[in-house]
Amino acid sequence: MNPKRIQLLFLLGVSAITLHFTILFGKECIHYLSLKNSAPAKVLQWETIPIKKEFGIKADFAFEGTQGSYIFPPPYFPNEWAALSELKLMAKMPWTAHYKSPEKAVLKKEFPWNLLIRAAICYGVVIYFFNLKRRVNKDLLSSN
Repeated sequence: MNPKRIQLLFLLGVSAITLHFTILFGKECIHYLSLKNSAPAKVLQWETIPIKKEFGIKADFAFEGTQGSYIFPPPYFPNEWAALSELKLMAKMPWTAHYKSPEKAVLKKEFPWNLLIRAAICYGVVIYFFNLKRRVNKDLLSSN
């Protein structure tokens, strides 16, 4: 196979991965920025729920006359006992509902740092490989 074709396929693959993480970050960032309103929330019921082979935490809550349900995002717990011990700690904390509309309220509003870091690393790799391709092509042209 032609080395230039391999370079091109490799760059396209890395660019596709970078695009994937950029889109995921964009979606999560838009969701984060849309949660402009907040109100104190009262958690009515806590429970653990099985998610694949792990356990997550679910909270039924009420705020400003509206009720909602929220499943906390990963990391999930390897067993129900670990989830219950975390649930007991969470039950003692005061909670705030963040929302754009009351029907889509969340109890945990976190900036998607992990996706930002992944996208930034991918951009660094893409820039590195584009520079490497440019240098290799320049060296090949100067040696001929």
